[in-house]
Amino acid sequence: RDIRRARSVCVEAVKFTFMTIRVARFPACLLENKFRLYKIAMRGDGGLVDDLPTRFISSFVVEFISDFMHFCVEKYGFSTEEISIICVVATESTREILHDGYLLKTYGTEVQAIPDEFRFPVSVQFVCRRLGMRRETTRRKLEDLANRGFLNKVKGGYALPAQTDAADYTLELRDFLVSKISNLRTYIEKIPA
Repeated sequence: RDIRRARSVCVEAVKFTFMTIRVARFPACLLENKFRLYKIAMRGDGGLVDDLPTRFISSFVVEFISDFMHFCVEKYGFSTEEISIICVVATESTREILHDGYLLKTYGTEVQAIPDEFRFPVSVQFVCRRLGMRRETTRRKLEDLANRGFLNKVKGGYALPAQTDAADYTLELRDFLVSKISNLRTYIEKIPA
C-alpha cells in the first residue's frame, strides 16, 4: 500500500513538474487547469512534497542529463557548449509544435519532420543570453555548427534543420531519448516504500 502511494505520488510529481513548466513558460495554454498547481502542497507545510522521493527523482533527472551529454559527445563529438547551443536552438526553433494541434498531429511523430517553414529563427543574442556565453563565442560556435550542417543559418538567426533522410542526424538521438524516458517507469517502480 505504501509502495502504491509512493508511486502515485511520484507520477503526480512528474505530471506536476511538466504542468508547472508549461504554465510558467506559456500561461495562456492551460487557463482551464490553473488551479491544479495547488494540488501538491509546498515543502515545509507538512504536505505532500515533504513525502515525495525528491532525491530519487533528482537522481533520475541527473542521470538522464549525464547520459544525454555522454551520448552526444561520443556519437557526434560535440563539446558541452555545442550540445547546449543545439538544445537551445532546437527547442526554440521548433517550439510551435507544442502549441499548435495541427503541427503536433502532423509532425509530432517519426512519419514526417517539421518543414523548415515552420521552424523559427533563434538569434545569436537569445542563445548567448540563455546560456550566459559571450556574444562573440556564441556567434563563432553557431557559425561552426551551421558550417558542419548541424544548424541552418536563416534570416534572423539559426534553426534546427528538418531531420529527414540522410540529413537526419538526430534519429539515434531521438531513439536514445525515448528509451531513457521509457526507463522512468522502471524508476517509478523502484521507489522505496
